[in-house]
Amino acid sequence: MVDFLRYIIGELIGPDKDFSVDEEVIGENVHLTVLLNSEDMGRVIGRQGRTAKSLRTLLKAIATKNNKTVRLDIHERQ
Repeated sequence: MVDFLRYIIGELIGPDKDFSVDEEVIGENVHLTVLLNSEDMGRVIGRQGRTAKSLRTLLKAIATKNNKTVRLDIHERQ
């Protein structure tokens, strides 16, 4: 899931942009945290959160296939 998320975000914001994806696995729960620069937040979240919602839907489909649950958080890098 992490590699998939890194690929999608890299394509959304561009290959030369800096971002990080952290993964925390506790049993069957997967918590993914994306850290972005402020100028890239709009591209990843999208209008009215549509892009972020789509990302969560895709990740949920992958997680369900692997008998896991997933949570995605998107934060601005400080």
